[in-house]
Amino acid sequence: MTSIKKIREIRKMTQSELAERINISTVSLSRYENGVRNPRATELSKMAEVLNCSVDELLRDDANPTAPLSEQRQGESETA
Repeated sequence: MTSIKKIREIRKMTQSELAERINISTVSLSRYENGVRNPRATELSKMAEVLNCSVDELLRDDANPTAPLSEQRQGESETA
């Protein structure tokens, strides 16, 4: 499961709702969430705005979308 899907589900938003708000088809969103295709930069920017997160959080495979990005970075530096 990609970060896009994780974050969308945490925000309790359906694929249809997100797709409509960023003006893409549900098929395209499904392909992005399943890693079949990559979204354009403009679509990522719109998704980040609608989902109230950063583009970086959407792109990270290992993102923990329930924790702020700063906490994730702190944890990474402790394990390095």
